[in-house]
Amino acid sequence: MNLNKAHRAQTLAEYAVLLTIIITAVAGIQVYVKRGLQARYKKVVDCAGQTTGIQQYEPYYAQSKQAVEQEQKTTYTYKPKGELSRDIATTIKTEDATVTTGLDVGADDDWY
Repeated sequence: MNLNKAHRAQTLAEYAVLLTIIITAVAGIQVYVKRGLQARYKKVVDCAGQTTGIQQYEPYYAQSKQAVEQEQKTTYTYKPKGELSRDIATTIKTEDATVTTGLDVGADDDWY
C-alpha cells in the first residue's frame, strides 16, 4: 500500500515538472509571437496608408534639425550728472525641421 502512495506522489511530481516546463516555454515564445504580429500589423497599415501617403511614425527613421540664432544689441546712454542707462535688445530666430522617412512598404521584407 505504501508503494502505491509513493508511486502516486512521484507521478504527481512528474506532472508538476512537465507543467512548469510547458509554461516556461509558452512564456518565452510569447515575446517572439507578439513581435511577429506587430510587424505584420505595421506592414498592413503601411500598405493601406500608401495610397494616401500616410506612414506610421518610426523613431529610428526620424531626423531632426534645429538652428538657433541670437543677436543681442546693447546701447549705453550717458545722461547729465553722470547717470548711465543701458538698453538691451535681443532677437532670437529659430528654425525647426523634422524629416521622417519610413520603410519602403512596396519592397519584399523578409525580416518578419
